[in-house]
Amino acid sequence: MLNAIPLYCLSPFFGIPSGMYFLHHVVMHHIENNVFPWDVSSTEPYQRDNFLHFLHYWMRFLFAIWVELPYYAWKRDRMDMALSSSVCIVGTLGGYYALYQLHPVGTFWTLILPAVLGSFLLMFGNWSQHIFINARDADNNYNLTYNVINVANNQTTFNDGYHIEHHVSSRRHWSELPAAYEVNGAVWARTVAGLRACVCDELEVVHSVAGRVVRVPKAAFINDGSTLYVAK
Repeated sequence: MLNAIPLYCLSPFFGIPSGMYFLHHVVMHHIENNVFPWDVSSTEPYQRDNFLHFLHYWMRFLFAIWVELPYYAWKRDRMDMALSSSVCIVGTLGGYYALYQLHPVGTFWTLILPAVLGSFLLMFGNWSQHIFINARDADNNYNLTYNVINVANNQTTFNDGYHIEHHVSSRRHWSELPAAYEVNGAVWARTVAGLRACVCDELEVVHSVAGRVVRVPKAAFINDGSTLYVAK
């Protein structure tokens, strides 16, 4: 019962529609693994160094997720989730409308603005984490994202930088991700053999690719045309 409070009651205050997180992230994103078209938050169809493409990606989540997510569950024969997500969507939108009629200012600052800003931050995060994809092996966990290690951000974001490990085992507790990274290092080495590993912050990855090559053959990016950075 207590686990339902964040998913259904608190999530709208952080920009996530009530009851949608589990289906969107745990089920759709991790089962479909960023593969287009089944993962509706996939970054595959986009030119990921193009800001206009990111805006489309964000707007798609902000406005279309209300329809696309239940439709995804229905197409994948998850009828119970399609029904529950539809009920949650109608309840969320109905709640927004009723509260806005009752107190427009309070509703704007506590629900509507967080929905806009929260969706931007969530999509910016997912865009950043899946900005590098090896098109020849796009459903391989080691080729659809990267890790960010030895940065202070991991201490304040529940080790969010260990995103490969998160995709390899989405149910692994965040405190166990660094240890999993050490264990899986050999797999990574075989995947990106010959590349020198450097450490970077996730935001630096996004800024460094603006106007530069994004589609590289490995999970890597080039900064200033000279230094090669990789996830591990």
